[in-house]
Amino acid sequence: MNYDFMVRCSRTPVVQRCVQGGSLLLVALLSACGGSDNGCGFDPYGNPLPCYAGAAVGPAPVPVPVASASTFLIYQALVNSALQVQNYNIAGSDQFGNTYALNLMSQPGPATSFNGLPAISANITQTLYQNGVLVSSQQFTNFYTTTGAQLIGSAGTAVGSFEAVTSAAPVPVSGIVGQSFPSLTANLFRDAGQTVLDGTLAETLSLAPDTVSTALLCTNDTVQLTATGIADGLGASQSTTCLRISPSGDLLGLTMSFVNNGVLLNLQ
Repeated sequence: MNYDFMVRCSRTPVVQRCVQGGSLLLVALLSACGGSDNGCGFDPYGNPLPCYAGAAVGPAPVPVPVASASTFLIYQALVNSALQVQNYNIAGSDQFGNTYALNLMSQPGPATSFNGLPAISANITQTLYQNGVLVSSQQFTNFYTTTGAQLIGSAGTAVGSFEAVTSAAPVPVSGIVGQSFPSLTANLFRDAGQTVLDGTLAETLSLAPDTVSTALLCTNDTVQLTATGIADGLGASQSTTCLRISPSGDLLGLTMSFVNNGVLLNLQ
C-alpha cells in the first residue's frame, strides 16, 4: 500500500496537512479524546456515557456547534500553540469498519534561524494507525517569529514539505466567532534547497462556532501546485485545521475530519 504524503504544516504546530495520492481534503474540528468505551457511547467531550437498561449501544450524537458570545484572544492562542508542549490522541472509524488512531505531538525546540531570520522552533511528530497497523509517521519542524505568534516557515521529511512564508498579515489580538482574517502566503519547495517550486499556499484565519465557552481557531489553506509539484506526486488541496480555544487563548483540544482515499474519517 502506498502512503506518499506531502506534509504541509499548520501555523498551529500540532497539525500537519497531508495530501495523499493527490487527493486529501482535511477539514477540522478539534477536541482531545477522553475516557474509555463502555459500549454505550460518548458525550460531546469524549467522556463515556452511563449505560441504562434498554439503552441503545452506539456513538453519541455529534453536538450542534454554538456561537459563543465571548471575545477570544487569538494572538495568545497562537503563541501558546508555538510555545507549549502538546499531545493529542484522536480516533475514529469509517463506514467499512476500519478503525483509525492518530497521535500528534509538539515539543518546543531551541532558538534558531530560518532563511536568515531569528526564529523559535517546534518539533512535531504525527503517527497514523489503521486497524492497529502503523501506516504513516511524519516529523517536521515549524519556525516562528521570536514572539511565537507568526509562522515564517516549516521543514518536513517528505517531498514538497519545505515551506517559506512570503507575506504575512499582522496577527489579530482578539476576535469573535464568525470573524475571519487574512493570514499568510507561502512557497512550497521540494526540499530545503528551495530551488524547485512545488506550489504556493494562501491561508486565512477564522473563528468558528463550538460551544458557549469555546471557539475553533481555524487556519484555512488553499494549495496550488506547479507542474513540478504534480510530477513529484503531490496533490492540490483545500484544508481547514482548527484548535479549540478558551476566551483567554488556552488550548483545549483537537478533532479532525478528512477524506482519506475517498473515505470520510471523523477522528476525535
